[in-house]
Amino acid sequence: MSADLVLGILVYGFRAEIPLGSIVRWVYLVGAGVMVYLGVRVIQRQQEPPAIREETSDARTYTQAVLVGVSNPFQIIWWLTAGLAVAYLGGLVLFVGLFGAIAVWVFSFSAAIYLGTRRRPNIARAVVYASIAIMFALAAYFVALAVG
Repeated sequence: MSADLVLGILVYGFRAEIPLGSIVRWVYLVGAGVMVYLGVRVIQRQQEPPAIREETSDARTYTQAVLVGVSNPFQIIWWLTAGLAVAYLGGLVLFVGLFGAIAVWVFSFSAAIYLGTRRRPNIARAVVYASIAIMFALAAYFVALAVG
């Protein structure tokens, strides 16, 4: 949500001056690199024995999540397309409503994952591996978009 807030504020603030066309390939390539890095890190953490895993602070986890969100090409493109359109068409009220709808989705999805894995811990491993697969698939897709 912090990344969405940052991107939303930037898009709304600079809505009249954003020339996405000239940098879109670089956005995709950077996003692909981030997705590969994150996927590899998750794999590495899964291979470490539980006793050796380093504890990460809440601040470090939060910072990593914000960096992922701010550099995610889909998130950037979404804000520069749908978010920008809402900023142009609906002004501040509709733009704040859009952000509110995103907040509802993020919190409800996170709660569903938390409750589902708490009740059935073996699902957590499947969620991790599905996430890794999605990150690598997105990285490949971003590279294809950048070179295509």
